[in-house]
Amino acid sequence: MNALDGIRVIDVTHHISGPTCTMLLGDYGAEVIKIEPLDGEPLRAMNVVNTGGQRSTFLAVNRNKSSVALNLRSDTGRAIVRDMIRDADVFVENFRPGVAERLGLDYSALSAINSRLVYCSINGFGSEGPYRNRPALDLIVQAMGGVMSVTGESGGEPLPCGAPVADYLSGVQGLLGILLALQARQRTGRGQRVEASMLNAMVSLLSLRLQQFWATGTDLAPLGSKHPQNTPWGLFNAADLPFVVAVSTQPFWKRFCGAIDRADLEQNALYANNVDRSANRDALDAELSTWFATKPRDYWLQRLIKAGVPSGPVNSIAGLVNDEQVRQSGMLMNMTLQTGETVPIVGPPVRLSDTPASIRLPSPVMGADTRRVMKTLGYTDDEQRKLADEGVIKL
Repeated sequence: MNALDGIRVIDVTHHISGPTCTMLLGDYGAEVIKIEPLDGEPLRAMNVVNTGGQRSTFLAVNRNKSSVALNLRSDTGRAIVRDMIRDADVFVENFRPGVAERLGLDYSALSAINSRLVYCSINGFGSEGPYRNRPALDLIVQAMGGVMSVTGESGGEPLPCGAPVADYLSGVQGLLGILLALQARQRTGRGQRVEASMLNAMVSLLSLRLQQFWATGTDLAPLGSKHPQNTPWGLFNAADLPFVVAVSTQPFWKRFCGAIDRADLEQNALYANNVDRSANRDALDAELSTWFATKPRDYWLQRLIKAGVPSGPVNSIAGLVNDEQVRQSGMLMNMTLQTGETVPIVGPPVRLSDTPASIRLPSPVMGADTRRVMKTLGYTDDEQRKLADEGVIKL
């Protein structure tokens, strides 16, 4: 049994944010029917890496879904979606604001068909405000959302995160809103509209930095791997490889100095507390860099970890895959595709003891479930062939 067993989701999303949201709903038990254009969702053609006959980006965010190939530009195609809504619990779209209205698939139209429907919109900038109609991709929103301004080396150019955080976090926040709305429906019997945006996701991600800005009145600059208030904190190079250390409290500072055999640093008045250490960061970091360069990374990490000081290696992607903690966490799983080929995937992140997530379906072949879903709506084989000939569906 999964937590969301019995929940039916109609998914008209594309790219990363929306499909992430609906994939997680599917992971925890919801039935997700993905509606794709007749030539397939754009992600199917976006990435150059083929995995088991599918593009790797599509595979990464579309498991646990059925695929229906349907032309939403046709009146009949939109009517079919409205038929699906009658028995649906959730509808998820990530069109630009205004597109759903033009298609007749907005919240007002669909809730009139099914008052219990939870309707989720995930977009770039929200449905209100001067930017609402702008196209939004992860890079653009990381930049406009302030994240790039505090990412990168001190004095260097702003950099985006190495992962699509605006896409992923807005998808997760859309999921959160859907779950909240489903919980509210238990009491009220009615659905509601949920909205998540990539810009709001970035603003929420910067909550600590914004509080620092409001407290000091000073804009923040990138510090590389350093921390505005805590020192030593960040990346250091050992004789062979880099590692990171994060000293956030005075007890950690005492343990840190003992672990690296530098009692003199603990006794130095310039480094007496975090305020002093941060004020003298450059001098302390220079001294530590020289010291750490004398021995290999594993030497330092063994001593720091034994002393209970937060520290660790800088894993590459290959290193992450082979990290024993990650391997035992259950996050790296295998999925068997329709071809019979088994491919590795990143699994669901949240563990539930009684109603866990599961991988029940591989990412679908485009339109593979059109016949089955259309039959549940009452369309005969002859009617389906006629719709296919008219360019409404693809069988």
